[in-house]
This record gives sequence, structure tokens and C-alpha cells, in this order.
Amino acid sequence: MATTKFSVPLKLSDTQQYLQDVLGPLCLVYPSLDLYRQALVLQQDTQYSFYDSLIIAGALQAVCDTLYSEDLQHGQRIRGLRILNLFIHLRLDCKKSRQRRSLSREKCEVKKGVRRAP
Repeated sequence: MATTKFSVPLKLSDTQQYLQDVLGPLCLVYPSLDLYRQALVLQQDTQYSFYDSLIIAGALQAVCDTLYSEDLQHGQRIRGLRILNLFIHLRLDCKKSRQRRSLSREKCEVKKGVRRAP
């Protein structure tokens, strides 16, 4: 597509360089029987879904130190792999903000002599 459909098509050499530089680093782990076996063991050990376990198995096979996920347990370590949720602080901030708004609303309503049922 890059060599024919772009308004200014890439030369073959530029396309090959793009594949090497951009896509190459993303292709460290390929599906294999070993990867699926490892995912099944992880699924049994962690109680995560098969697909979450497959992601973990891929990260382990790629020798990653950290796996970023909002779906897995923040701070958990699995065979040396650390799981981090970068959104957890946003969620906590939102929760605190909602609690503050709720408390402010309750204080205002109590001052006015009106109190809502919780």
C-alpha cells in the first residue's frame, strides 16, 4: 500500500527501512505452541483469562520487566514481570474528587436544613 496507494508512494528501500525501524521492534514474539502452553499454565496459576494470560506469556517471552495494563492487578509480580496500571492514579483522583464533591454537597444541604437520604 505504501508503495502504490499513498499520494506520494514510498520507494521500496524506504518501505523496507520503515519495516525494519518501526515494525521490527514490535515483532519480538510470535505465536507458537510453547507460547500457548505457557499461557495455559499462567491461566491456571493466576486465574486470569486465557487471553490475559497470553499477553503475560508474550511479555515474559519477550523478557519484559514491566507490563502496562489497566485490566490486570496493579503491582502484581508474575515470574519477575511487574504489572503496572498507569491509570490507577487517575481513577483514585476521580474517586477522591467525587467524594469531595459529595461531601461539599452534603455540607451545603445540611446548612440549608435539607438533607438527602444516602
